[in-house]
Amino acid sequence: SADRVLFNSRYHHDEFFAAAEAFLARLPDCVPGGILDDIRAKAGVVHLGCDLRRFDEHREEARGAPPLVLWNQRWEYDKAPEDVAEALMCLAGEGLEFRVALAGKNHGPVPPVLRRLREALAGRVVQFGYVSSAAEYARLLWQSDVVVSAARHEFFGQAVVEAVYCGCRPVLPRRLSYPEIIPQEVHPLVLYEEGRLVPALRTALQRGREWSEDWQRTWVARFDWGSIARKYDEEIWRLWERSPVSGG
Repeated sequence: SADRVLFNSRYHHDEFFAAAEAFLARLPDCVPGGILDDIRAKAGVVHLGCDLRRFDEHREEARGAPPLVLWNQRWEYDKAPEDVAEALMCLAGEGLEFRVALAGKNHGPVPPVLRRLREALAGRVVQFGYVSSAAEYARLLWQSDVVVSAARHEFFGQAVVEAVYCGCRPVLPRRLSYPEIIPQEVHPLVLYEEGRLVPALRTALQRGREWSEDWQRTWVARFDWGSIARKYDEEIWRLWERSPVSGG
């Protein structure tokens, strides 16, 4: 019934239509003919708007040592906390020096693997839990050196975008929306293949960010509301022009 259908990433768009096709194929009868073609014809992608400029006032030029690894996603199964925790404990066992900040939201019991991580790396954990202060969260992102994800579900990736904007070298799986939000020319530098989280994170810790922070910021600055709001305005205006109410 919608006049326009917008998804917040190309991945989200493609995932919806693949799932819808599979669902409709299982229905025995009464499937409306051409329904997905009709939706595709009026579907598009407008990325999520992020308030990135708010981080600028909390920017810190100096980072501490050893490097700080940030995981700032929800503490739920679809973000694969066990993969992140096991990778960090593996690298600590190799003798690599680093600190850890676990700053995502948690709406239930703390996952057991994160409790084990906190116990195993007690002296390295500088943050364990949600940061309620926007200013403190911004400062944590600027202080961090690496942001890591092992997510199994991600329709956009706002937490990662925020950390990348603040200078964290990203270590991300080559799946979901990540190949879309990270420019293609840097995919080999920041995206890892299935089962390669440990070596990818090891490289990030050993080498640090091998490019300028200002260049990295341009990867995601396009998602700031200063750019994205105009796209929403254009979408709404085009709908208005075509509507009977507008006389268009």
